[in-house]
Amino acid sequence: MCSPSSQLSSSPFTSYIKQVEDVSEVVNILARESLTVIEFTARHCAHSPQIEKLAKEYLGNVVFLNVDVNDLAPFTATSNITGTPTFQFYRSSVLLSTFSAASLPANAHSPANLVPSIASLIKLFITKYNPGLNKITDDLAFSAQIPEEWVQKLGDVGFRTVIDLSMEGEKDHLSNEKDILKENGVEYTHFPITSINQLTPSTISQFTKYVQALPKPLLVHSRIGLHASILLLAFAAKEYHSTSQDIVDWARDFGYDYEGLPEGNE
Repeated sequence: MCSPSSQLSSSPFTSYIKQVEDVSEVVNILARESLTVIEFTARHCAHSPQIEKLAKEYLGNVVFLNVDVNDLAPFTATSNITGTPTFQFYRSSVLLSTFSAASLPANAHSPANLVPSIASLIKLFITKYNPGLNKITDDLAFSAQIPEEWVQKLGDVGFRTVIDLSMEGEKDHLSNEKDILKENGVEYTHFPITSINQLTPSTISQFTKYVQALPKPLLVHSRIGLHASILLLAFAAKEYHSTSQDIVDWARDFGYDYEGLPEGNE
C-alpha cells in the first residue's frame, strides 16, 4: 500500500538517494559501518520528494537506498516486505528496525506522517551508535551537535577547547553553548561553515591554524558531524601526510560516507 499523495507521482530521483537494482550492490552497501536506510517501493507507488529532502538533510551521515520490490523480488522476499512503502535500517549488515506505512492508521499514510517517524528512528540510531565523540587522537575529536547536558560535562572529561561549526539559528544549534563552556573552564571558538562548498583549501588552512594554536584536548562539532569530520580529518591527514583516500577510509570507520558526496549544506 502506498500513500495517496505519492501514487503515480512523476517526481524524479535525486542524487541523495541511490536506486539499486542489483542484490550484490545492496549487500556491499549494507556491510558498511554507516547507517543505511532502504526504502522499498513499487512501480505504482512513487518515491516521495519529502524522503529525498530527508536524505539530503542527513547526507554524509546516512546512506539512503531505494529498492523496487518488483525489480528485486527475491531480496524483497527475504527482507519480509509485505507492503510499500517500507523502510529498513541497517548498520554493518545488521537489521536494526523496520518501519512500514502499514503500521500507521489507514488515514495516516501520507509522507507528512511517515517522515517524522523515519527521522526519529534515524536520530535514535545515530545517537545509539555514535553516542558522543569520535576520537581521532588523544587530543582531537569530532561529533555532531551534542545536547546541553553533555556540553556541561566536556570539561569534566578533559576537553579544554570546543570549535563550533554550526550557524547561529541553525537547527539544533545551542545558543548558550559558549556560556556553558566558559562556566566549566572550556574555551569556545565559533567557526561557522554554511555548506560543503565553503570547505576550500583556504578554509582548511585557517581551520588548521586554529587547531594548532588552541588548547587541547579539542572537540570540533557541527550539526550532524559531517563538516566537523571533513575538517578535522583533513587536518589529521595533513599532519600525518596521508592521502585523500585515507580520509575517505577513516570517515567510513566513523560511520560517515564521503564517496559521491555532492555539493550542498550539511
